[in-house]
Amino acid sequence: MLARLQELADVEAAYRAGVRALALRPRAYHDLRRRLIQKPHPPSAVDAALERLAARGLIDDLRFAVHYAATRAARS
Repeated sequence: MLARLQELADVEAAYRAGVRALALRPRAYHDLRRRLIQKPHPPSAVDAALERLAARGLIDDLRFAVHYAATRAARS
């Protein structure tokens, strides 16, 4: 039971860190995964958190690509 609670706490911590990162700007799925693992959140917790973020429409590689292109175009 204790191990399961720790697993759920790890997922919640990774999810909240992901939400905070996405609040600053859109990020690509794999970039956010790499950043969360570096934090260091357990990879299994990061994957579960990213699934939650994607299911809620908070992480979207297309949205990231559009934002990235617009930002780069504005600098030119």
